[in-house]
Amino acid sequence: MKTYKKNKKFLPEKELWRILYEILLGLNYLHSNNILHRDIKLLNLFLGKNKSIKIGDMGVSKIVSNINALHCTKVGTPLYLPPELIKQIPYDFKVDIWSVGCSMYHLASLEPPFQGDNLIVLGNNIVKIPHKPLQSTLSKDFTKILDLFLNKKPDLRPSAKDAIELIPGNVKV
Repeated sequence: MKTYKKNKKFLPEKELWRILYEILLGLNYLHSNNILHRDIKLLNLFLGKNKSIKIGDMGVSKIVSNINALHCTKVGTPLYLPPELIKQIPYDFKVDIWSVGCSMYHLASLEPPFQGDNLIVLGNNIVKIPHKPLQSTLSKDFTKILDLFLNKKPDLRPSAKDAIELIPGNVKV
């Protein structure tokens, strides 16, 4: 990402789709094993062999005994916190979807979707302000999926499993 930012170029959309697909596969695996990651961000997404994406740093993750239970512990990285954590509303697996949306937005635009001069302003922006539109060079399908992930209402965000179905077929190779 540093190289792209330095050269004032964006990652190719095909590469963004591939990264998103691999993140969702890993996230679906975690969620299907009742694990909430709770701190997905670019620094916790690692490049493996052949540029494959690995989800790492499980330090604040949680094994959930009841998949329908809501959780309250406020953990994560401020730039990637979903509105429900900021508002101290109980949450579920959809917090990870929000964080994937923030991560992918950051990769696509080379800046986070929400910013602020301090934590209070940042939190207010996450809760109340829509993210800036992505550059017009990206397809409607890509911007639409990120809009779904960054929906302020968690019930309207897809699960990791459902999100995988939104990935174009030519990416799933």
